[in-house]
Amino acid sequence: MIAARGIALWPVVAILGVAALAWNGSRFIGTVPKPRAKELDFLPSPAVAQALSLGQPTAVAKLRWIDSFAYFQLQVERQDDQVAGLDRRGGFERLYDTLISLDPHFVPFYQHAVTNTSGVLKQHRVGLGFVMRGLLARPGDSDLWRLASAELAVNFEWAKRNPQALQRWLHAWEQSELTEEGKQSVRDWLRGLSFTNIEGLESLPYWLEQMRSTKPGTPLGLFVEGTVRELLAQHGCAILPKLSYPALIGDAVVLDPLAVAKRWPRGTPPWAPVAADGSLRCDPYGWPWIRSGERVLSPGQEQVRFRKGTQTVRLDVQAEAEKRGRPPRDLAEVREWGITLPEAPQGGVWDFSERLPDVRWPDPPQEPWKLR
Repeated sequence: MIAARGIALWPVVAILGVAALAWNGSRFIGTVPKPRAKELDFLPSPAVAQALSLGQPTAVAKLRWIDSFAYFQLQVERQDDQVAGLDRRGGFERLYDTLISLDPHFVPFYQHAVTNTSGVLKQHRVGLGFVMRGLLARPGDSDLWRLASAELAVNFEWAKRNPQALQRWLHAWEQSELTEEGKQSVRDWLRGLSFTNIEGLESLPYWLEQMRSTKPGTPLGLFVEGTVRELLAQHGCAILPKLSYPALIGDAVVLDPLAVAKRWPRGTPPWAPVAADGSLRCDPYGWPWIRSGERVLSPGQEQVRFRKGTQTVRLDVQAEAEKRGRPPRDLAEVREWGITLPEAPQGGVWDFSERLPDVRWPDPPQEPWKLR
């Protein structure tokens, strides 16, 4: 009888288990994945952090670093890393000063410090300071030499304004390499730099080096890839009017084969908007290029520009939503709040599922360019 009673309870347990799973799963219906973003609310000085680590500075540094990824996501939106306290440095500068003090030989700290300060916030002197600090700790690290060279050549314009100093710097880098393969990589880097100062690609080497140090799918990796796509789209918009016929039918872009052959007699480079067979590629986001009078536009880039151009008004909506304790229901309610959001181009639709409104775009008709 006891065994029969135990068997009879199993269906009840199974039903309760399924009900519990269904109740938990119901809370995720209709939700949209969203990167976590938050402020930096704990920024101890290097000395204090060393004391609080209790003899485990490298482990504490990496845990604090992982937690700070949410602050990076916040800065992608806000672009202002001022934090409270008597130390007037920005949040990223204070954070990575502490992390590097705890673990000065962990190369990703320097790479991310440069990307966050120089790349995201345009604090180029701060970024250069971090990578130079890395070379003091690891004087033979090729990745850090390459990153410092990209900073000097692109963000400090040594390739244009001080080529002699850049040559001496690259010679020092070459001398630090212990193998012939490493020395040749420096020569290849210098050669590649000479081909980048053309129609919108001046800073491409810097961002390609940043992409080498990031992982695909991470917030930082997506940010860097997005920047590379913008540069390639900018280049396409600059060069396609010279390689195509004037507007013939609607807003389509039609290549002039003679102009393409004259531009690249030995074949098109991988970053060109023209494929190796001479056909027109889509823009880096997967959309067909369009004409607007004498100009050529990248629809994908126009979407990115629209989102950046409405950043201030989107933050105004978020601030009002925080006061009211909920996001607006629709565009009409946003107007009732006294805020005007412009109509999104390229078929975009405003999304008010979160307090910070965003735009949902339709999927592009083609695959975006593969960058990695």
